[in-house]
Amino acid sequence: MSGNWAIVPVKRLEHAKSRLALVLDAQERRQLVRAMFRDVLDTLLRVRQLAGIVVVTSDGEVSRLARQAGAHVVPDVREAGTNEAVRQGL
Repeated sequence: MSGNWAIVPVKRLEHAKSRLALVLDAQERRQLVRAMFRDVLDTLLRVRQLAGIVVVTSDGEVSRLARQAGAHVVPDVREAGTNEAVRQGL
């Protein structure tokens, strides 16, 4: 796989944006993360210089959305944070 690739680490939806729990309930946080993820994918898909997109996640819904967009999915088997997810993506 040559060229430049984007690596997008995404937590499980139920764990995402937990710091917003005081202002958004769990469903609202899931909706927010889903919308943010779609925005990121849509933006990356328009970058012609990218050879591809890798999404590192252990979330089934995120995996499905990524594949539908044409991204490659790498399972986040360790779920040990952003840096480790990026390493797995590499």
